[in-house]
Amino acid sequence: FSNFGVAAEAVYVSVAIFICLILARELIISAFRQIAAASGLVLAAEKLGKYKAAFQDFCLVVLLAVGDFSGMFGMILAYLGLALFAVASVLTVLSGVSYVVKNKQVLKGQ
Repeated sequence: FSNFGVAAEAVYVSVAIFICLILARELIISAFRQIAAASGLVLAAEKLGKYKAAFQDFCLVVLLAVGDFSGMFGMILAYLGLALFAVASVLTVLSGVSYVVKNKQVLKGQ
C-alpha cells in the first residue's frame, strides 16, 4: 500500500484493527455455536452473515490482484479492495451482534 503515501501508516493500523475484529467475531460465533450444540440447539446461518462472507471473499480477490497491477489501475484496485474490506468489516460486526441478539436464549441456557 505504498500508493497511499503519508496515510499508509493509518491504512496499516486500520486494516490491523479490522482484522482483529473479524477474527474476534469468528471466534465468538464459533464458541456461541459450540455452546448451542452442547444444549442440543442448531443455529441457522443468517443472510447478513452470508453477505459478510461474500464481501470478504470478493475483497480478498481484489486485494490479491493489486500485486499484479501497477500505475493508476493498481491504485484503483487498492482503493476498491480497501473499500470492500471496510464494508466486510462493518458487516462482520453487524452480523455478529445480530446473531448473538437473535439467539440470546443460548446464553440463558434455555
